[in-house]
Amino acid sequence: MSFATPTIDVYVPGTTLGLGNVNASTINIGQPGTTVNVGGTMAVTNSVTTPSCTMSSLTTGNLIISPFSGNVAFNNFSAVNANISSASMINASFNSINSSNILIGPYPISGTYTNMNVTNATVSTLNVSNFLITPLSNNPTFTNITTNNLTASGTITANLFNSTSDIRFKDIIRNITIEETINFINNTNPILFKWKNNEKLGSGYSAQEVIKTSGHHLVEISDNIDVKETNDGPEGKQYHLNYDGIIPYHGVAIKHLLNENTQLKNDINKLSNIIDELYREIQILKK
Repeated sequence: MSFATPTIDVYVPGTTLGLGNVNASTINIGQPGTTVNVGGTMAVTNSVTTPSCTMSSLTTGNLIISPFSGNVAFNNFSAVNANISSASMINASFNSINSSNILIGPYPISGTYTNMNVTNATVSTLNVSNFLITPLSNNPTFTNITTNNLTASGTITANLFNSTSDIRFKDIIRNITIEETINFINNTNPILFKWKNNEKLGSGYSAQEVIKTSGHHLVEISDNIDVKETNDGPEGKQYHLNYDGIIPYHGVAIKHLLNENTQLKNDINKLSNIIDELYREIQILKK
């Protein structure tokens, strides 16, 4: 069933609202314990007013809300595509989020999902295909995160980071050559720098320099509307560097130096033996 109306008002506690496709200018949900089940698309063009709303379940194929304000708590939130384009949720609590793509922005407060703005966000389980946090503030808490892509403009702190390295997930092309390693080392400069947004000291490489060494596979380029065009790159594009991918090049260099060191030691031993033999011969001739 399709449902089109300028305004939907749900004010009775414990109300269950089951709809096929919803197209409304304004949805007002003002009582806790409200369940909204949408089988198709939920499109809200003006506002969703939730003074203090707890929704035990929201299920929709596509969710579009613009703008969104108030205090909201979702027990279960399921959407294929969720687009909340002017979000300002003061105290948002999501027990479980399941979505292929969540887009919520602009993001003046705090980030939780793709371009998400939530102050004091608490998420027990977050399962999305693409996960973008930018900017991040007000200490959001995540218990479990499952995502294909995670982007953060701030600092991510953890006790341990594990990268998938199972050979069964890889098609080996070839070994990295010493020539490629020398090219990388000779044409990149380890740098000490300060971040422009917070003056914090950092060290690393320039992604632009790495690209010039044929290291395109080490650099990712994402959209960022705040980036201006300069000689170092185009407008709206931000460069990211895979530092884990640099480690194998250093490994090849170290292995090459170890092999050279072993070879030099063997050569020195051979020369030492020759010198000893010549010395003995000279001593015999002196007699």
